[in-house]
Amino acid sequence: MKRIEGQGNGGTALELTQSSINSILASPDHRAVELEYENLQGPIQVRVIDPLKVLSGTFVVKVKSDSLLMGSTSELDSGKVRSDYKYQVEGTYVNSSGATVSKTWNADEILSIGQEQILIELMMNLLVFH
Repeated sequence: MKRIEGQGNGGTALELTQSSINSILASPDHRAVELEYENLQGPIQVRVIDPLKVLSGTFVVKVKSDSLLMGSTSELDSGKVRSDYKYQVEGTYVNSSGATVSKTWNADEILSIGQEQILIELMMNLLVFH
């Protein structure tokens, strides 16, 4: 799992890959633009429901304010803790007919620890740990 943007660790321990650690140590400002987590050691877990039916593709998980998901163009409370964040998953995958499909899924519920979001069409779910 790779973090493309964001900050913080949710108050929990997360395990970075050695490659991410090396990038941080080699950087003059001791930062890395993108961080990669060890398998099952990131802030969320992706679980496969049916390994024989899971679709091949690339997926990006975002955490966004519900107001942004509803069409707002800016986030007025940027950088503040909010109670209306939800997951959004953007993906490009090959369906069972062989066609390439791009789609966005929005979470049903406000983000919370222990929340599970099932993406039945993709035969996987997201589980929030941190």
